[in-house]
Amino acid sequence: MNYTDYLYTDEDGVDHLVRTDYSDFDTNSSFFGDQVLGLSKHRTYRWENGLLIDHRKNMVAACSDDVTDAVVPDGIKTIGSFVFWCKENLRTLSIPASVNFYPHAFSRCPNLTKITLAPNASERLAAELQREFPQAEIVSE
Repeated sequence: MNYTDYLYTDEDGVDHLVRTDYSDFDTNSSFFGDQVLGLSKHRTYRWENGLLIDHRKNMVAACSDDVTDAVVPDGIKTIGSFVFWCKENLRTLSIPASVNFYPHAFSRCPNLTKITLAPNASERLAAELQREFPQAEIVSE
């Protein structure tokens, strides 16, 4: 299935990356406004080890489909909506304690077997990950 990524900024100034498989998706809708961007060429976004990082907001905006072992860098404050969504190749995920996340940041990664959290990670994050990935071992290191 071919996906198209769209970045939009909501009324609070928060950037969101949305992945859709709708070929006739209306990119001019009020939901997306005028911000359809070539993400890898956008000045505040850089790909690092398969993760698209917004350095302006210290946010993970996307994850490449071919990533097997994702490590969210220290200092990242936010994981955006749908970042780890339908990542069939993802096997392991490491997340620092500094991270908050948007709704639906994690979902449908059937081969994810291990999630490593920083020792002081929030209970909310651990609970969300356990709910979304019951097959995965969640460890604190």
